[in-house]
Amino acid sequence: MITKEVIQKYKEVKKKTALHSDTIEPGGKKKLGELAKKFNISLALLIRDIGEIIK
Repeated sequence: MITKEVIQKYKEVKKKTALHSDTIEPGGKKKLGELAKKFNISLALLIRDIGEIIK
């Protein structure tokens, strides 16, 4: 479940990254991966779900 806490953390990470892996700065994908792992979902699901929320 995507919560406000997840979205806040994602936005913090997103400042250093971008939604698509080809434009993520060094270390950015790793941070998103750690965030996804913390909430026990895949990185792709995290990106898709949050992408939907912040549109």
